[in-house]
Amino acid sequence: MVTPLLTDMEESPLSPHTPLSASFPSVMKHHLGSCIPAEAEALRIEKTWTDGKLPEMVSLVTETVRTASCTPVNVAVMGDSGNGMFSFINALRGIGHKEEAAAPTGVVRTTLTRASYSSSHFPNVLLWDLPGTGATTQSLENYQQEMQFSLCDLFIVIASEEFSMNHLRLAKTIDCMGKKFYIVWTKLDRDLNTSALREGELQQNIRGNILENPQKEWVCEPSIFLVSSLDPSLHDFPKLQNTLQKDFTNLRCHGPFLNASPS
Repeated sequence: MVTPLLTDMEESPLSPHTPLSASFPSVMKHHLGSCIPAEAEALRIEKTWTDGKLPEMVSLVTETVRTASCTPVNVAVMGDSGNGMFSFINALRGIGHKEEAAAPTGVVRTTLTRASYSSSHFPNVLLWDLPGTGATTQSLENYQQEMQFSLCDLFIVIASEEFSMNHLRLAKTIDCMGKKFYIVWTKLDRDLNTSALREGELQQNIRGNILENPQKEWVCEPSIFLVSSLDPSLHDFPKLQNTLQKDFTNLRCHGPFLNASPS
Protein backbone atom coordinates (compact mmCIF):
# COMPACT_ATOMS: atom_id res chain seq x y z
CA MET A 1 0.00 0.00 0.00
CA VAL A 2 2.89 2.40 0.79
CA THR A 3 4.52 2.29 -2.65
CA PRO A 4 1.33 2.96 -4.69
CA LEU A 5 0.37 5.84 -2.42
CA LEU A 6 3.78 7.48 -2.77
CA THR A 7 3.71 6.90 -6.54
CA ASP A 8 0.30 8.54 -6.82
CA MET A 9 1.55 11.62 -5.04
CA GLU A 10 4.88 11.84 -6.81
CA GLU A 11 3.13 11.68 -10.18
CA SER A 12 0.56 14.30 -9.21
CA PRO A 13 0.96 17.61 -11.10
CA LEU A 14 0.08 19.41 -7.85
CA SER A 15 2.69 20.36 -5.29
CA PRO A 16 2.71 18.80 -1.79
CA HIS A 17 1.47 22.17 -0.52
CA THR A 18 -1.72 22.10 -2.57
CA PRO A 19 -4.71 22.89 -0.30
CA LEU A 20 -6.60 19.93 1.18
CA SER A 21 -9.68 20.88 -0.81
CA ALA A 22 -7.85 20.14 -4.06
CA SER A 23 -6.00 16.88 -4.62
CA PHE A 24 -5.78 15.49 -1.08
CA PRO A 25 -9.43 14.25 -0.84
CA SER A 26 -9.18 12.27 -4.08
CA VAL A 27 -5.96 10.57 -2.95
CA MET A 28 -7.41 9.75 0.47
CA LYS A 29 -10.65 8.48 -1.02
CA HIS A 30 -8.68 6.07 -3.18
CA HIS A 31 -6.58 4.68 -0.34
CA LEU A 32 -8.96 4.97 2.62
CA GLY A 33 -12.11 3.96 0.73
CA SER A 34 -15.14 4.65 2.91
CA CYS A 35 -13.10 5.07 6.11
CA ILE A 36 -13.66 8.41 7.79
CA PRO A 37 -10.93 9.26 10.31
CA ALA A 38 -11.74 11.10 13.51
CA GLU A 39 -11.27 14.85 13.25
CA ALA A 40 -7.97 14.86 15.15
CA GLU A 41 -6.58 12.05 12.99
CA ALA A 42 -7.71 13.74 9.79
CA LEU A 43 -5.98 16.95 10.85
CA ARG A 44 -2.76 15.06 11.55
CA ILE A 45 -2.87 13.47 8.09
CA GLU A 46 -3.62 16.82 6.47
CA LYS A 47 -0.71 18.47 8.26
CA THR A 48 1.78 15.85 7.06
CA TRP A 49 0.44 16.43 3.53
CA THR A 50 0.79 20.22 3.68
CA ASP A 51 4.24 19.88 5.27
CA GLY A 52 5.33 17.57 2.45
CA LYS A 53 6.07 14.69 4.84
CA LEU A 54 4.83 11.94 2.54
CA PRO A 55 6.37 8.92 4.33
CA GLU A 56 4.85 10.07 7.62
CA MET A 57 1.49 10.61 5.96
CA VAL A 58 1.63 7.13 4.41
CA SER A 59 2.34 5.71 7.88
CA LEU A 60 -0.69 7.52 9.35
CA VAL A 61 -2.98 6.37 6.53
CA THR A 62 -1.74 2.78 6.86
CA GLU A 63 -2.37 2.85 10.60
CA THR A 64 -5.88 4.24 10.04
CA VAL A 65 -6.77 1.38 7.70
CA ARG A 66 -5.17 -1.20 10.02
CA THR A 67 -7.14 0.09 12.99
CA ALA A 68 -10.36 -0.09 10.97
CA SER A 69 -9.75 -3.68 9.87
CA CYS A 70 -9.11 -4.79 13.47
CA THR A 71 -12.18 -3.11 14.93
CA PRO A 72 -14.54 -5.83 16.25
CA VAL A 73 -18.11 -6.07 14.98
CA ASN A 74 -20.90 -7.70 17.00
CA VAL A 75 -23.79 -9.24 15.08
CA ALA A 76 -26.93 -10.42 16.87
CA VAL A 77 -28.78 -13.37 15.31
CA MET A 78 -32.28 -14.00 16.68
CA GLY A 79 -35.52 -15.76 15.85
CA ASP A 80 -38.21 -18.03 17.27
CA SER A 81 -37.37 -21.63 18.11
CA GLY A 82 -37.48 -23.84 15.02
CA ASN A 83 -36.57 -21.08 12.57
CA GLY A 84 -33.19 -22.66 11.87
CA MET A 85 -30.93 -20.15 13.61
CA PHE A 86 -28.17 -22.62 14.43
CA SER A 87 -28.11 -24.03 10.90
CA PHE A 88 -27.95 -20.52 9.51
CA ILE A 89 -25.07 -19.54 11.81
CA ASN A 90 -23.14 -22.65 10.78
CA ALA A 91 -23.78 -21.95 7.09
CA LEU A 92 -22.65 -18.35 7.49
CA ARG A 93 -19.47 -19.57 9.19
CA GLY A 94 -18.90 -22.08 6.40
CA ILE A 95 -18.79 -25.15 8.66
CA GLY A 96 -20.82 -28.36 8.77
CA HIS A 97 -23.20 -29.01 11.66
CA LYS A 98 -21.20 -32.10 12.67
CA GLU A 99 -17.95 -30.22 13.12
CA GLU A 100 -16.71 -29.72 16.66
CA ALA A 101 -17.05 -25.93 16.57
CA ALA A 102 -20.54 -26.00 15.04
CA ALA A 103 -23.56 -24.49 16.73
CA PRO A 104 -25.81 -27.30 18.05
CA THR A 105 -28.57 -27.78 15.45
CA GLY A 106 -31.84 -29.40 16.44
CA VAL A 107 -31.74 -27.89 19.93
CA VAL A 108 -34.97 -26.47 21.39
CA ARG A 109 -34.12 -23.19 23.09
CA THR A 110 -35.24 -23.13 26.73
CA THR A 111 -32.81 -20.62 28.29
CA LEU A 112 -31.92 -16.97 27.89
CA THR A 113 -28.22 -17.67 27.51
CA ARG A 114 -26.41 -15.83 24.75
CA ALA A 115 -23.75 -17.69 22.79
CA SER A 116 -21.10 -16.24 20.49
CA TYR A 117 -19.45 -17.77 17.42
CA SER A 118 -16.56 -16.59 15.27
CA SER A 119 -15.70 -17.37 11.66
CA SER A 120 -12.58 -17.29 9.54
CA HIS A 121 -14.79 -15.91 6.74
CA PHE A 122 -15.44 -12.78 8.81
CA PRO A 123 -12.33 -11.88 10.86
CA ASN A 124 -12.94 -9.92 14.06
CA VAL A 125 -16.70 -10.53 13.83
CA LEU A 126 -18.71 -12.20 16.59
CA LEU A 127 -22.07 -13.78 15.73
CA TRP A 128 -24.24 -13.66 18.85
CA ASP A 129 -26.99 -16.25 18.99
CA LEU A 130 -29.84 -14.70 20.99
CA PRO A 131 -32.98 -16.50 22.14
CA GLY A 132 -36.11 -15.04 20.60
CA THR A 133 -38.76 -13.30 22.68
CA GLY A 134 -40.87 -16.45 22.32
CA ALA A 135 -38.56 -18.13 24.86
CA THR A 136 -39.50 -15.68 27.61
CA THR A 137 -42.49 -13.91 29.12
CA GLN A 138 -40.52 -10.78 30.01
CA SER A 139 -41.29 -7.48 28.30
CA LEU A 140 -39.51 -6.54 25.11
CA GLU A 141 -37.83 -3.66 26.95
CA ASN A 142 -36.38 -6.03 29.56
CA TYR A 143 -35.42 -8.49 26.85
CA GLN A 144 -33.65 -5.72 24.95
CA GLN A 145 -31.62 -4.85 28.04
CA GLU A 146 -30.92 -8.48 28.96
CA MET A 147 -29.68 -9.27 25.47
CA GLN A 148 -27.59 -6.07 25.40
CA PHE A 149 -28.91 -4.74 22.11
CA SER A 150 -26.93 -1.55 22.65
CA LEU A 151 -23.64 -3.46 22.30
CA CYS A 152 -24.59 -4.98 18.93
CA ASP A 153 -23.66 -3.28 15.69
CA LEU A 154 -25.92 -5.20 13.31
CA PHE A 155 -28.92 -7.53 13.72
CA ILE A 156 -30.16 -10.52 11.72
CA VAL A 157 -33.77 -11.52 12.37
CA ILE A 158 -34.32 -15.15 11.33
CA ALA A 159 -37.75 -16.33 10.16
CA SER A 160 -39.31 -19.34 8.42
CA GLU A 161 -42.88 -20.49 7.72
CA GLU A 162 -44.24 -17.12 8.85
CA PHE A 163 -43.13 -13.66 9.84
CA SER A 164 -44.70 -13.59 13.30
CA MET A 165 -45.52 -10.73 15.65
CA ASN A 166 -42.43 -11.66 17.66
CA HIS A 167 -40.31 -11.11 14.56
CA LEU A 168 -42.08 -7.85 13.84
CA ARG A 169 -41.65 -6.50 17.37
CA LEU A 170 -37.95 -7.33 17.34
CA ALA A 171 -37.38 -5.79 13.92
CA LYS A 172 -39.26 -2.59 14.71
CA THR A 173 -37.42 -2.21 18.03
CA ILE A 174 -34.10 -2.43 16.20
CA ASP A 175 -35.40 -0.11 13.49
CA CYS A 176 -36.33 2.52 16.08
CA MET A 177 -32.86 2.24 17.62
CA GLY A 178 -31.45 3.37 14.30
CA LYS A 179 -29.41 0.17 13.96
CA LYS A 180 -28.93 -1.78 10.76
CA PHE A 181 -30.77 -5.09 10.47
CA TYR A 182 -31.65 -7.77 7.95
CA ILE A 183 -34.54 -10.17 7.80
CA VAL A 184 -33.35 -13.60 6.67
CA TRP A 185 -35.94 -16.18 5.64
CA THR A 186 -34.36 -19.61 6.03
CA LYS A 187 -35.49 -23.01 4.72
CA LEU A 188 -36.41 -21.69 1.27
CA ASP A 189 -35.51 -25.12 -0.08
CA ARG A 190 -38.31 -26.68 1.96
CA ASP A 191 -40.75 -24.01 0.81
CA LEU A 192 -39.89 -24.71 -2.81
CA ASN A 193 -40.41 -28.44 -2.32
CA THR A 194 -43.86 -28.00 -0.79
CA SER A 195 -45.20 -25.14 -2.92
CA ALA A 196 -46.81 -25.31 -6.35
CA LEU A 197 -45.50 -21.83 -7.13
CA ARG A 198 -42.42 -21.14 -9.17
CA GLU A 199 -39.40 -19.85 -7.31
CA GLY A 200 -39.86 -16.23 -8.39
CA GLU A 201 -43.55 -16.21 -7.45
CA LEU A 202 -42.87 -17.87 -4.10
CA GLN A 203 -40.15 -15.38 -3.24
CA GLN A 204 -42.45 -12.51 -4.14
CA ASN A 205 -45.16 -13.94 -1.86
CA ILE A 206 -42.75 -14.31 1.04
CA ARG A 207 -41.45 -10.76 0.66
CA GLY A 208 -45.01 -9.49 0.44
CA ASN A 209 -45.92 -11.34 3.64
CA ILE A 210 -43.11 -9.53 5.44
CA LEU A 211 -43.65 -6.06 4.00
CA GLU A 212 -47.27 -5.54 3.02
CA ASN A 213 -49.30 -6.23 6.19
CA PRO A 214 -50.79 -2.89 7.41
CA GLN A 215 -49.43 -3.60 10.91
CA LYS A 216 -45.92 -3.75 9.52
CA GLU A 217 -45.19 -0.07 9.03
CA TRP A 218 -41.43 0.31 8.76
CA VAL A 219 -39.32 3.34 9.56
CA CYS A 220 -37.02 2.10 6.79
CA GLU A 221 -37.80 -0.81 4.49
CA PRO A 222 -35.71 -3.74 5.70
CA SER A 223 -33.23 -5.73 3.65
CA ILE A 224 -34.70 -9.20 3.08
CA PHE A 225 -32.72 -12.29 2.09
CA LEU A 226 -34.34 -15.63 1.20
CA VAL A 227 -31.87 -18.46 1.70
CA SER A 228 -31.36 -22.15 2.25
CA SER A 229 -28.89 -22.91 5.03
CA LEU A 230 -28.34 -26.34 3.47
CA ASP A 231 -26.72 -24.79 0.40
CA PRO A 232 -25.14 -21.34 0.88
CA SER A 233 -24.35 -21.14 -2.83
CA LEU A 234 -28.04 -20.78 -3.78
CA HIS A 235 -30.71 -18.09 -3.70
CA ASP A 236 -29.83 -14.92 -1.74
CA PHE A 237 -27.04 -16.42 0.37
CA PRO A 238 -24.12 -15.13 -1.76
CA LYS A 239 -25.76 -11.70 -1.88
CA LEU A 240 -26.15 -11.77 1.90
CA GLN A 241 -22.47 -12.62 2.39
CA ASN A 242 -21.37 -9.79 0.10
CA THR A 243 -23.71 -7.34 1.82
CA LEU A 244 -22.34 -8.34 5.22
CA GLN A 245 -18.77 -7.76 4.09
CA LYS A 246 -19.64 -4.28 2.83
CA ASP A 247 -21.59 -3.37 5.96
CA PHE A 248 -18.81 -4.64 8.23
CA THR A 249 -16.42 -2.32 6.42
CA ASN A 250 -18.82 0.61 6.75
CA LEU A 251 -19.41 -0.07 10.44
CA ARG A 252 -15.69 -0.27 11.12
CA CYS A 253 -14.84 2.85 9.16
CA HIS A 254 -17.68 5.12 10.19
CA GLY A 255 -18.37 4.09 13.76
CA PRO A 256 -15.05 4.11 15.65
CA PHE A 257 -13.45 6.99 13.73
CA LEU A 258 -16.44 9.30 13.86
CA ASN A 259 -16.98 8.63 17.56
CA ALA A 260 -13.34 8.81 18.60
CA SER A 261 -12.27 11.65 20.86
CA PRO A 262 -9.42 13.93 19.79
CA SER A 263 -6.17 13.04 21.54
